[in-house]
Amino acid sequence: MLSRAWKGILIKAVLQAIPTYAMGVFRLPVGVISDIQSLCADFWWHNRGQRKVRWIAWAKLCSRSLSGGLGFWELRAFNQAMLAKQCWHILTNPTSFLGCLLKAWYFPHSSFLDAQLTSQPSLTWRSLLSARPLLTAGIRWQVGSGSSIRVWGSPWIPRPTSFRSITPVAVHEPNLLVSELVDDESGEWKVSRLREIFLPIDIETILSIPLGRTIQPDLIVWHYMKDGRFSIRSAYHLARSLKEGTSSSKETQPWSFLWAATVPQKNRNGDMMEGKHQHAEALVAGVSRYFVEFQRASGSRRVGIGLDGVASWKPPEAGWVKVNYDGALFADGKERGVGVVARSEIGDCVA
Repeated sequence: MLSRAWKGILIKAVLQAIPTYAMGVFRLPVGVISDIQSLCADFWWHNRGQRKVRWIAWAKLCSRSLSGGLGFWELRAFNQAMLAKQCWHILTNPTSFLGCLLKAWYFPHSSFLDAQLTSQPSLTWRSLLSARPLLTAGIRWQVGSGSSIRVWGSPWIPRPTSFRSITPVAVHEPNLLVSELVDDESGEWKVSRLREIFLPIDIETILSIPLGRTIQPDLIVWHYMKDGRFSIRSAYHLARSLKEGTSSSKETQPWSFLWAATVPQKNRNGDMMEGKHQHAEALVAGVSRYFVEFQRASGSRRVGIGLDGVASWKPPEAGWVKVNYDGALFADGKERGVGVVARSEIGDCVA
């Protein structure tokens, strides 16, 4: 009987890898994907002599390990990410054989992003257009000269998910280019011009966009990779987050601490080599006990500054004002403060 670890390896390396080539060219029917995922679930949960009970939904197992899942591919999103890679290739390599062939046949007078379904599209073309929304959800312009980027129509502001400005379109300048917002001599943003057009939240984001000292061409980049290149993994996670409407960073917070925890060597070796398993109830009880002991042993103790005697305020003579002051310097040495108060002979604060 195979262990869970071996089953997980076989599912990822065999069952989910077999349709990879087809998913990179065609959009598989929903029924086919459901059948494949059903086979994977049966293989994962089934043991000889036991009933096929699926204790957890397959969609949950397809979540990342940091989110409490096992990292299996959700095949619909994976299929879409594979097709989006082909779309990226067509967009960034228009002179390639595939790019020239599709352009001559389907969009001779427009760009790939503006291409439409024809009356009799092939299965490949229909599949590519089904993944184009995923591509457009992750691409934006990297500002070079700015002459190819429209301020109001192009995705160029590095802020997901639209990559466009929040500021309403300026009616008197609907065709404004990004190059008109850059000073030709200094190569920096025209701050005064930005303040005339954009809201403060847009200005802050625009000023964070670096500009090169030399004029560079405008490039289309994949926002979710640091090097700007498309990756199937990041596109897959984007597809899942768009479908579920959740942020991947929020999704992984509760589990990141658990997976980053250090496991004592004796516990790991005892479990792997000797088959010593500790029940969850005993583990929780032990952790709780150790935590209480740790709090008692290392509880925070406040260190106060002793005074020679009890300080009391004495009023000044009649007609005089008494000024008391004090200062403080924080331990890190970065912040300091001072306070001053002036009071009359009856204790009224005058300054």
